[in-house]
Amino acid sequence: MFEINSNTEIIVAGFSDSIPVRKAIERMHRDMNAVLFTSSRQKSCISIIKDDSLSEEKWVMDALQLALTIRASDELAVIYSLFYISEHCLGIKPLWFWNDQELRRKEFHLLDVTHLESRENAFRYRGWFINDEVLFLGWRPYGSDILPWEMAFEAILRLGGNIVIPGTDKDAARFAPLASSWDYGSRIIMRSRWERRCSAVHIQIKPLHFSRMRIFIEISGEKPRRSRRI
Repeated sequence: MFEINSNTEIIVAGFSDSIPVRKAIERMHRDMNAVLFTSSRQKSCISIIKDDSLSEEKWVMDALQLALTIRASDELAVIYSLFYISEHCLGIKPLWFWNDQELRRKEFHLLDVTHLESRENAFRYRGWFINDEVLFLGWRPYGSDILPWEMAFEAILRLGGNIVIPGTDKDAARFAPLASSWDYGSRIIMRSRWERRCSAVHIQIKPLHFSRMRIFIEISGEKPRRSRRI
């Protein structure tokens, strides 16, 4: 059983230059600040370690009262593990932003595990096509028109997703870099009206570099015949 309080720190080894991991840790600190009072309780520590022996998106937790070790195979595994703690320890639901969840502060929260491993997903690709995004137009919560998109991408990851179609037409290109900063396993899909004949759109992208993306259009289930650089 592991205790999280206002003095809990997060240490990372093997992901020091990762923007998605950094964002996940920032969100974890945000969640902790939302549900914890400042206290003088003994400091606890979350240690995140890269483990190449684990399968894709896999994480493993081992906990003592003041020490939690997370072994993660990749960036998505780190993100999923921290959001697991946020939900099951801090009580923050995956759709907290969209459901206006009321959060209450406590002196500490307990994660009731000693050893825990993530389950294998039934499907390799899991995500949303964010369509009718015009409903976001003019909505500026806290003065930001980007925040609704940030919260949509965060919700996908909190629910275990790893793929996203970030809007349609021009919006897909506009918000793809924002989605890419979360790193959906380098899987960001764009689809526009002129691609109706295509059975699928495959994107190959170097992590966090949207400008280097190539779109390969697979027609009628055959191998990609043409590509376009954007």
